Amino acid sequence: MANNFRGNTPETPARRLLTFKEAATYVGLSENYLYKLTAAKAIPHYKPRGKNIYFDPDELDSWQRRGKVSPEYGKEVQDDE
Repeated sequence: MANNFRGNTPETPARRLLTFKEAATYVGLSENYLYKLTAAKAIPHYKPRGKNIYFDPDELDSWQRRGKVSPEYGKEVQDDE
């Protein structure tokens, strides 16, 4: 019988979760800082059985885009030189 972990069927391939080390590399953060973010619940993650930490790449992409700064068109930037 097919593995239906996370609602997967033969028609929808399994979405791979990232391990802690893979996630740190993926988002470009140190493992120490990533751990602090998970402890503060400031980054989306999964902790099944309360031990290992896993991350969904799609959620990490959304998390990285959360702080978008829109440009101010027509604003002049002065050069300090």
